[in-house]
Amino acid sequence: MHRIILFTLLVFSPISLCEAGLKFIESDEPSAFSDAVIINGEPLVQTGQIFPEVNSDQKNSVSVQFDLLLNEMQHVLAESGSSFNEIAKLNFYVTDDHVAQYIREQWSQKQPASKPAVCFVTTPLPVKNALMAVDVLAKNSGKINSNQATRVNIKAEGLTGTNNETPLSTVRYASERMVYISGQAKKGTLTEATTKTLQSLHDSLKWMKLDYSHVVQIKLFMKPMSDSSAVYKSIKEFYNNLGVKTLPAISLVEWESGLPVEIEMVAVYPEEYKFLGMTSAQYLTVPGMVASSVYCRVAVTHSRKLVYISGLYSKKSLAGKGEQELRNLYSRLQQVLNKVNSSFDYMIKATYYVSDPATSGAYTPVRMELYNYMRPPAASKAAVQAVGSEGHTTTIDMIAIGKD
Repeated sequence: MHRIILFTLLVFSPISLCEAGLKFIESDEPSAFSDAVIINGEPLVQTGQIFPEVNSDQKNSVSVQFDLLLNEMQHVLAESGSSFNEIAKLNFYVTDDHVAQYIREQWSQKQPASKPAVCFVTTPLPVKNALMAVDVLAKNSGKINSNQATRVNIKAEGLTGTNNETPLSTVRYASERMVYISGQAKKGTLTEATTKTLQSLHDSLKWMKLDYSHVVQIKLFMKPMSDSSAVYKSIKEFYNNLGVKTLPAISLVEWESGLPVEIEMVAVYPEEYKFLGMTSAQYLTVPGMVASSVYCRVAVTHSRKLVYISGLYSKKSLAGKGEQELRNLYSRLQQVLNKVNSSFDYMIKATYYVSDPATSGAYTPVRMELYNYMRPPAASKAAVQAVGSEGHTTTIDMIAIGKD
């Protein structure tokens, strides 16, 4: 049975948005979404992937599925102490670029009071018949523990009767002290590699004197998505062996790679933890891992100004033109960073989605030219089916902080 939910259409002034602890940086071009959202030390909630509850008659209807997804989002947000007008960032996972375009066109009509940052990636999904999914980052009005992540299981209708064996988790946490671990990958079968990679990530946490209680989110780049049930089972068994019953927020993306899976992680660290000293960010190499000039293994922040930037694209005329497309995308990213009083030196976490080998190959030399080799962000680069905008071959999901 589907929930019947009436969406209240509210209009908020820029002043009320700032008072809510979120500052929305609008695009210079007409858009349903913001270029970036600044979070000024607010407690947050991160959801895992949310899916619409779809039956076989609705498997081809984008409009019906979008309404069902909005219903499910409202349920999850309410259960998590948040609401649509407190959303800071949406990560949409769609099966076709046209689905992403529909969401762009309909969002402001469905939710005119909500203008979060957004990122799209095109990927198969783990739930049968679903054309879209989303994970949500929002301001949290519920009680939080400032020294660890508070994970909660949510009953989600979209997961009922699917091959998904994992309940949807949401995670509440303080946003001032964050840890972003670049994607790690181990060899083996898909399930073996998932377990080994999770262990490697937790070894990195242990090096920082952290543990599972601090984990907010894991994002897996894996193949094939048809084996997602086995991946969920491996994740559940790994955390059960640690004595953990409630899992982190989990999102899955199918990638093309010689490795079966790569996993990136987001965590928090306790208020009394003195790892950073007096700096707002540190860019670290885990012992035993090779350092890079274009990404760090771990980025740690202590800042009241987190900036979530939308997945940007190049000019349409440069879409599909490899390095030209990428350079124009970085030009747009620099413009947005300037708007929020940040820069390439203050980027913290990047996920690079790319669907073309030429564009992918341009990333290393372009980053070497633009990045400060002492302060490259934690990062993952995923070769994907498409990037949520027809013709484009790459987008960047970026988190930054304000300048000191």
